[in-house]
Amino acid sequence: MPINRSKQKSPVHYTVFQPNVLIGANSDMKLMELRLYTEILNINHSEEPDQLTYHIPYEAVTESEGRQADKNLTRDFMRLTKMFQKRVFDLDKDFMEVHFGESYPVSIVPFPRIRYREKMFEITIEPYFKAVLVKLDLGFTKGDIEMLRGFRHTYSHRLYWVIRQNQWRRDGLTLSLVELKAVLGCDGKYPRYNNFRKDVLEPVRREFEGTWVEFEYHPIRKGRGGAVREITLEFKDDLQQMRELKLGEAYSFEKILAAYEISPREIRKIRQNVTMATEVHPGFVWNEDYVIQVIEMVRELDRKKHNSKDAKPIKHMGAYILKILNEGWFIEQIQERRKLISKTIEQQLDLFPSTSQLNRLAPKQPPVEFRTTYASFREMYELNQEINPSSMTEAEFAANLGYEIHGDWVVKIQH
Repeated sequence: MPINRSKQKSPVHYTVFQPNVLIGANSDMKLMELRLYTEILNINHSEEPDQLTYHIPYEAVTESEGRQADKNLTRDFMRLTKMFQKRVFDLDKDFMEVHFGESYPVSIVPFPRIRYREKMFEITIEPYFKAVLVKLDLGFTKGDIEMLRGFRHTYSHRLYWVIRQNQWRRDGLTLSLVELKAVLGCDGKYPRYNNFRKDVLEPVRREFEGTWVEFEYHPIRKGRGGAVREITLEFKDDLQQMRELKLGEAYSFEKILAAYEISPREIRKIRQNVTMATEVHPGFVWNEDYVIQVIEMVRELDRKKHNSKDAKPIKHMGAYILKILNEGWFIEQIQERRKLISKTIEQQLDLFPSTSQLNRLAPKQPPVEFRTTYASFREMYELNQEINPSSMTEAEFAANLGYEIHGDWVVKIQH
């Protein structure tokens, strides 16, 4: 399956979630193992936290499309997946203390059982490993499944994740030659740089041409004899490439905002805030979910106004949405919705005795006290009056939103 370079998707549309704690743990996997591992990472584990067994078609990882698992093919699969099934991933003591509340390191076999069905692998995931895949807040790097499926070199898989994990950098990445070989799984090989360049760097560079992870490399020579000691990888960072995308190609909400007549300039500002995860308010960052939730909540508010005899509908939805997004007025409500979702996931995780402490024992984050300046509140109040003229006082408007005015600040009412 060749890599499709006709249209590059932005990382927000990627579906493979690689836990950062596990990047590098697969540095010696063979190509078929990497493909199988990638298909497992491509599953939306957060939506099904209690599921441990999955079916992966043979053709997803081999060239055996359309073939049934006869004795010879099954024997080949068993040989090829033997090492994959017995791989051990180590979770160190610090990781276990923070995320599982256990004061000792753990080694796990992530895929303890593989069955060979007629047309597919039936893979069972170890509960600890499943819990790591569920908890997106542990830190993940996203990958493009279509691109990963098209790789023909093991080194392409490994270098892909090195670049993706560092694509927030604006000045590329410099690694020692020893470090680079280690993360690519060829430590101790290619003693001559020219062979390493010809057999590893060049084939991968060509495979990445025209894609989101396109890169150039530059050797750095040091010491006596001018031997190559370091390699600098140059690539476009995510933010730079996101800026180049047309409206609607980065995030799904962009076309919705444009339909409400929000200017392209403001939409690109929102895109940048989401991409960089800048703070809307201390302790609360921009992300795609935040924007979509605000849009839905404003729509819901508008529907209520339409159904009320006394309330006037929102006339300028775009201005209203933009103001609420930038000021963070719905943060409290969104946090409550997220808590309900987290609680549901926690209840489902309790089905696993080995992972039931995952959420309960994680360090508790202090609650975010929401307040804003009176000047900012006044701006919001005047906008509301412009859109829906009424005799409502500032205090009444604040109370309707669940806030109180205290001098230079407007704060959330505590119940």
